[in-house]
Amino acid sequence: MAIVINNLFEDGDIPTAAELNQPYNDAATVSQNLDTDNTADNWITVAHLASQTGINQLFNFSYTGTAPEAVTSASYVPIQNDGGAYSSVALNYAPELNEILRVECCGLQSASEATQTYDHTTATKGDRNYYAFRLVLFYNDGGASTFLTLGEWGYTFTSMAGGNSRSFNTNNGLANETGVPLGYQTFQFSCAHINKAGSRTYEKIELQAKVMYTGNTLRLTRNQIIAVRAQR
Repeated sequence: MAIVINNLFEDGDIPTAAELNQPYNDAATVSQNLDTDNTADNWITVAHLASQTGINQLFNFSYTGTAPEAVTSASYVPIQNDGGAYSSVALNYAPELNEILRVECCGLQSASEATQTYDHTTATKGDRNYYAFRLVLFYNDGGASTFLTLGEWGYTFTSMAGGNSRSFNTNNGLANETGVPLGYQTFQFSCAHINKAGSRTYEKIELQAKVMYTGNTLRLTRNQIIAVRAQR
């Protein structure tokens, strides 16, 4: 807690109302900015950090689905969880200006089905062998809900195609689908976001996925989202 200098009175002194109130006024003033000038040594302990009402606040989501989620969309879609719910973590708080939100996500890609995995040398080079994730922050500024993308991350269904090249066309003699399938590989990524809005409410963070070719099927069996709010 903040250090406040108390007034000392001698016998017979008659303190004024202002003198009696001064320690409380000082406490209200200096506590706004805690630093080495107005705090005692060891004033903070692990208990201050561990509580949900402490300096850091933790939000967590763990996938509880019993069957792999299949994604065949070429545009981002939310990942289903139990009962039609999505893989998302609820926030529901109003951040301060310049407050930092840190997010980590991980999961497991399982028995996916990739019918086309070559990287063509034309304008669509790389498309078919890839799938991607993004983390989306839903928020409102007092009106309708909207969202922003916190980050995007991409992976491949197979190892290098064609033996020693990722490229394929009809002239180079490389086979189409010779990459080794990378089933049951983990994915993990993290990011940070700084709030630059004066009045905003964070609603939730949602994990979304897509494939680059709709003939391929991405299957996910696990995922987890952890968000850390760094409070003052």
